[in-house]
Amino acid sequence: MGDAFAMYGANYNFSLTGGELVKRALNKIGAFDPDETIPSADMDLCLMTLNMLAKQYMGPGNKMLPGLKMWKRADKSITFSAKDYVYTLMTSGGDVSMNDVPVEILSVLRRDASSNDDPLTRMTYDEYRQIGNKIQSSTPTKYYYELKTDAGYLYFNCKLSSITDTYEIRYLAPFQDIVYATVLDFQQWFYRPLLYALCEDLLSDYGIPEKKAAEIANLKKESFALASTFEPEETTIFFEPGRD
Repeated sequence: MGDAFAMYGANYNFSLTGGELVKRALNKIGAFDPDETIPSADMDLCLMTLNMLAKQYMGPGNKMLPGLKMWKRADKSITFSAKDYVYTLMTSGGDVSMNDVPVEILSVLRRDASSNDDPLTRMTYDEYRQIGNKIQSSTPTKYYYELKTDAGYLYFNCKLSSITDTYEIRYLAPFQDIVYATVLDFQQWFYRPLLYALCEDLLSDYGIPEKKAAEIANLKKESFALASTFEPEETTIFFEPGRD
């Protein structure tokens, strides 16, 4: 087994490409034998399906793969060039140029010229809508973010009265598209859930028997449950002596 595993590198470097995961999935459901070459049409179909699955798992509120996907957290320092109350975030064009359009903005800090940080409070959509005068000039204390098909939209609870401050944004970046020869943009503990999710999604395409389908469903449930144990704590836990 040592020689077989050596192909993945030493120690902690195990990884999978999109093509490797697709081939394993097609082996698992019995559509192709391990020594068969996967036809390009089948590979393209499976990669498309795998990408659709992966995009559904990006959000931190996802119930199947919960957690903040910490390896996808990123930071951006923004100094706005115009005084406004809403800004578009895009990879090209827009008010702010980003390497990735955020899936979600996790926090915003306003940093003044003396490097004093003032955290902004996140609003819900309803809270933002209920602001009576959004174009009144002031120092923002709250923000709301929406990801749309054309861009990300960052809203403040007022029009910026100054553009000398810097806004430090921590956000959740999207998963990269999955292609044949590129390593998956997932941590190792998500490989198995992705494998069985893909297997289950392909069952109807390849006419898999009911018994095999039930086996795949059970393995998917188990792998997602195990992956969810990596969800980070979002509250502080403490124990009080004398209390259960």
